[in-house]
Amino acid sequence: MKNRIIKYLRKNKIDLYGKKIIVGFSGGPDSMLLLCFLLDIRDDYDITLHIMHLNHNERPEADKEEQFVELFCKKNDLSYSLYSEQILELNEVNELGFEMAARERRLYYFQKDIKTYNADYIMTGHNLDDRIETMLLNLERGTGLRGLVSMRLISGIFIKPILFLTRKEIRDHINKNNIDYIEDLTNFDEDLGRNRIRKRVIPVLNEFMKGGIKRIEHSMDILETTENALSRLANKTIEDISESNEQAIIFNIRSILKMDEAVQRLILYYGVKKRFRVNAHIIDEIIKVIRSERKYIEKAFNGFSVIRDYNNLIVKETNESDIQDNELCELKTEIEYNGYKLERETSYAPDTFDDNKFVCFPKNTGKMYIRTLKNGDRFSPFGLNGTVKLKDFFINNKISRNKRARIPLLVNSDNEILWITGMRRTSKYPITNKKECIIVRRKKD
Repeated sequence: MKNRIIKYLRKNKIDLYGKKIIVGFSGGPDSMLLLCFLLDIRDDYDITLHIMHLNHNERPEADKEEQFVELFCKKNDLSYSLYSEQILELNEVNELGFEMAARERRLYYFQKDIKTYNADYIMTGHNLDDRIETMLLNLERGTGLRGLVSMRLISGIFIKPILFLTRKEIRDHINKNNIDYIEDLTNFDEDLGRNRIRKRVIPVLNEFMKGGIKRIEHSMDILETTENALSRLANKTIEDISESNEQAIIFNIRSILKMDEAVQRLILYYGVKKRFRVNAHIIDEIIKVIRSERKYIEKAFNGFSVIRDYNNLIVKETNESDIQDNELCELKTEIEYNGYKLERETSYAPDTFDDNKFVCFPKNTGKMYIRTLKNGDRFSPFGLNGTVKLKDFFINNKISRNKRARIPLLVNSDNEILWITGMRRTSKYPITNKKECIIVRRKKD
């Protein structure tokens, strides 16, 4: 097995000598095989290993898995990072689904460890079955060429060294060599789409296709070659219609609008994908921005913002550290922030109010901003006298620590909290009659 993996990596020109490698390790058979391989060659290749494990806290067994990982690392003299999050309580779960939200959080912690340990590679134990399952899931949802390519061996510094191995090959090797591992019981839950494909579709493909799922791997490799060529062609056009610096990518909107609609999507996808994670939904939202008649629009996505400023489309990073530092994001017309979509307009106050959906303030309120919780925040909740600590308000309303750190707060130029989005407005600046006012609405995506 060791020689097969080394041959696969050499064939794809991946150099292991002297490298610092972060390994995503769950304790399952796939990541266990990968880690055992790396431990086996660690001295010969002068490799430095660091383990990253994220406890999603979605199952009763999650803490035992974390303990298993920690004991394995100590036994094998491995440095490690153990992270823990209540993934199910994150806003992104509703927007992206659990699997995608968990992937985004793993990526966040990988990036954190990259900076700390100055890693050359991040390696994960994805296998050929994973790759084909992802392709079939993408087909079910509706996908383009990129979704058919699915997982890649190399994506930046992310490497999947056992992507050519089937799940059966991995299990057979693990069991033959009596290697201990943790079994994720959710793999048997057929309420999950991936598991239905795993249990019902993959066995059929292996039985009735000549060569089994290995034949699909060959087709996916051909598609990947095609997608790579398309990417190179798109990048030549992107160079002509955009400029970039350390802070942002800036596209010329007029140049994009002259293109065919399909080409617009292609250029935006490859252009933004250079720095940020995008999908069809995000590209749809960016298309709306460039076709809008508004001169200024700002939309925030997970990790970056898109700003239309007259003929410029500015795409820039807004990472989690920006949010934690409470940098103010001005709400001019609309903004997407931590899974919330807010819109501001001037209209007449309705007869009834609903703090979950919208708030109204006097027309002369002025500029409004979005930020998150910071130490010492106080709030004057509607219906109560005086002020309360915002932290206590969240605790009393049973809002988890993870969620309270991400809920957008609407504030004015004096940094007074006007609205805890989707929960409660301030008792200050009331609207007493049906007159023209500023209305801020929480819109569902």
